[in-house]
Amino acid sequence: LLRSTLPLGDTIRICLNSEVIIPKKLDTPIIQEWIIGTDYDFESINVEGEEIKVSHHEKPYPHIEIEGIGEVTGRVRLFADKISGGRSEGIESSNGFIVNVLGRNILPDDPYFGLDNLNHSTWAAFRATVKANYLDGKISVDREGVAMSRELTATREILMRFFNTARQKAKKAVEESWPTPGDAIAGKIGERMPFQPLERLVDDYLRAPSQAPDFLDTKHVDDAVQFRKKWREEIVGSPEKLVKRTVMSELDPTEKLIRYDVFTQEIIINKNHPFSMEYSDSPEQLRMLQDSALVEFLTDTYMLDSGLPEDRLSEISDYRDRMHRLVA
Repeated sequence: LLRSTLPLGDTIRICLNSEVIIPKKLDTPIIQEWIIGTDYDFESINVEGEEIKVSHHEKPYPHIEIEGIGEVTGRVRLFADKISGGRSEGIESSNGFIVNVLGRNILPDDPYFGLDNLNHSTWAAFRATVKANYLDGKISVDREGVAMSRELTATREILMRFFNTARQKAKKAVEESWPTPGDAIAGKIGERMPFQPLERLVDDYLRAPSQAPDFLDTKHVDDAVQFRKKWREEIVGSPEKLVKRTVMSELDPTEKLIRYDVFTQEIIINKNHPFSMEYSDSPEQLRMLQDSALVEFLTDTYMLDSGLPEDRLSEISDYRDRMHRLVA
């Protein structure tokens, strides 16, 4: 119980029977940690319309130097699960920006440090502990809020760089966690998914690969006869093999959003399609994009397998692609 009530950090320490109680949130796995001074490479920030140089140093200790302002030290962590909320939230936030000036955490009641529009899912798993002594005397708080200064603006620009790097890493982690052979998309729900139309369609079109609809990609199949035999003997009837995984791929922006690679048994989402680019900024959007790709693909296979003429399906597919681009 005590472990659950402790926030991350050194604000509160409890020792019981000569043993230091460790916050339960420290059990949360870390996706990545960045040391300020060694793990970032941006060379400048924009402060009130002015480009200010930023240099990175490993010695005498890791830090970055903001030209004309001062140095920043610390580290940034992205956790695999949220560290926000819980009993410890009433004591102190575990996630967010913890900014230290001369040994004291400033603005402890504002873990956002005045920044807004931060992606929620990343924010809940994000923690940056930063020391910026140059802020001493540069922050004042009155009834109107925190008074702005050049140093404060520069700090917020730096913190936003840290957060955006973590957000991109969180997005990549979601992509990398998308189903692999035998995993969720087919393995766990495969028994309930209507894969039979896909089995029949691929079997039919392997007899004439050049006539396959545009959402079935057969270009990597060199020997259609041999591959059709493999399809029937090794893949048909095994949902985890029919759709091994969903991947984002760098395709031409003019190509449609989704295709199925018959040779690799992968659903391919066009990373450069306007709809994909618009709706892939957060882990939640990526998961929704993945789910909608599966639904769209299986619906197309069902319509074609049900007897809808190919030219009619092509018209529907073209219309849907235009709508994807329009709403994006």
